[in-house]
Amino acid sequence: MSEEYTEYYVSKAPKALRGLDYKRKRLQDWFVALHAEGRCYTIGGCLLTIAAIMTLCKMSVAGDFAKIGATLFALGLVFPVERCYDWLWQRSFGKLLILALIAAVTNLTYGVGRQLVAGLIGTNPEPVSATVNVATLLLAPLLFFGFLAIGGLVIFAIASYCGTLALMSVFPPSRFTKSKNACLWSCRLMALGIAVFGSWSVLKGSNAYVERTSRWCGQYLYTFDLYHDAQFTTNRVEKAVALPDGHVLVGFPKDGGGHQFEVRTSR
Repeated sequence: MSEEYTEYYVSKAPKALRGLDYKRKRLQDWFVALHAEGRCYTIGGCLLTIAAIMTLCKMSVAGDFAKIGATLFALGLVFPVERCYDWLWQRSFGKLLILALIAAVTNLTYGVGRQLVAGLIGTNPEPVSATVNVATLLLAPLLFFGFLAIGGLVIFAIASYCGTLALMSVFPPSRFTKSKNACLWSCRLMALGIAVFGSWSVLKGSNAYVERTSRWCGQYLYTFDLYHDAQFTTNRVEKAVALPDGHVLVGFPKDGGGHQFEVRTSR
């Protein structure tokens, strides 16, 4: 009968620091045993604590530490949301729900791309469909992941609440499990709050991204969708494309950068 082998840690630190080294080892083992979600909460919480101390000391980098810590803390929600999507994808109704969500977001993104290009040229964007497709691709990450994240958080919150009630009614947890679950759910609620309130700041900053997307689309439209035509242009920097209603869309570079587009009557 073989004995079970157990590995013991022997500190090589000086005798005065041996107790501190054993505590460091226990903390290291505890962190290694954490799952990915717990590591995000731990690292994010440490950075937020450091940011709070820096704020009290009036250090200028406190804001950067707070943003990084809040981002890492909120990233902990990615793993339970991923498990929720995986659970849904294994069921027929869940697949229909996810596919319907993807189709709705895709149509919405294409509509937003059409509106962006229409506002850029001041007319129907159908003749420059390639630019509409480019705008859709550039705007897709902003809308696609935003809607999927919101949908996943809502589904995760409802499913987790119902599942927790069912488990607690069937398997009454011990005191240790209760404190562990309470800590985990407190971190999840804090991460959810950071994600919700942080999304508002992201939406405020999205205007700059939309403006850059508009400039990129204008450059693509001028470079690839318009062409030199002596019938419709007056100089070599102007490019044009005929519109279905008989008008002409003309584009040319602006002095301050970017491109300007005008709808003119055909000669």
